[in-house]
Amino acid sequence: MLFLIFSFFFLHAAAADISKPGCPSKCGDVPIPYPFGINSSCSLNPFFSVHCDSSFSPPKPFLTVDSLQIAHISDSTMHLKNRVAVNCYTDPSEPPRVIQSFMNLSASPFSFSSSNKITAVGCDDVAFLSRDFDDWSDMISSCVAICSKPGELHGGSCSGIGCCEAAVPEGLQSVYVSMETINEHDKVRNFSSCGYAFLAEAGGYGFNVTDVWDPLFVGRVVESVPVVVDWVIGERSCARVGETVCQGNSVCVDSGSSLGGYRCSCSPGYQGNPYLSPGCRACEHNVLKNRLQSPLYSEI
Repeated sequence: MLFLIFSFFFLHAAAADISKPGCPSKCGDVPIPYPFGINSSCSLNPFFSVHCDSSFSPPKPFLTVDSLQIAHISDSTMHLKNRVAVNCYTDPSEPPRVIQSFMNLSASPFSFSSSNKITAVGCDDVAFLSRDFDDWSDMISSCVAICSKPGELHGGSCSGIGCCEAAVPEGLQSVYVSMETINEHDKVRNFSSCGYAFLAEAGGYGFNVTDVWDPLFVGRVVESVPVVVDWVIGERSCARVGETVCQGNSVCVDSGSSLGGYRCSCSPGYQGNPYLSPGCRACEHNVLKNRLQSPLYSEI
């Protein structure tokens, strides 16, 4: 009985310890852990402020930086809803439908993770990744997706036939994803009139043969294939920052990124949110073990 009581207490204490006192811990279904917070009074600084848009049901959280929608926040990364570049050549007598994708985190403590891949889906398409609109002199990465008939396509692999992917360097704070067609989809228009390009976490997107002609493909990518973003505190390393925001029973950890900055981590044997006062708590099983081994409980 005592074990169940203490388990209940510590589990609920840990669950509550993610946001500043008096601040919402969730926006809709998405937990918002400090140093992030809903509105500036609940966050470490304005960069970590989250706008919780209640016009949606349930409400949806957005970064104030470029209004990117948040899907999940962990202790070192965020998963953001995607933006997809599109080139469609449905009618040869009409201009193509072109949508370009730009995401801008400049001057913030956020950067696009190198765990992302530039990914293209289509049969007559080249995807390009650069730092700014139409800046071909600053090309970062590219890949080509081709095919000539549906029978050549095989699900599961982005090997260049119907789907391709290429590496993304670390430290990028703005990404411009654009597309070019090889032959305006002229020879494949009957089954693949559009090409698509987006960032995706390695292993986060699995190619399906129907993706090259599925009219709902863009919506599926936006909702289910997130972009990974790294986050840090400030621009200085632990040694250079002087006083950190790390609270009790936690340590400062350098980000290892070319952009600098640090994060806080609970010391071994402790758990909780290292950014919130009074700091990390002893792990539940250690506390329970010590309590149950005390003379008080040995007599019960």
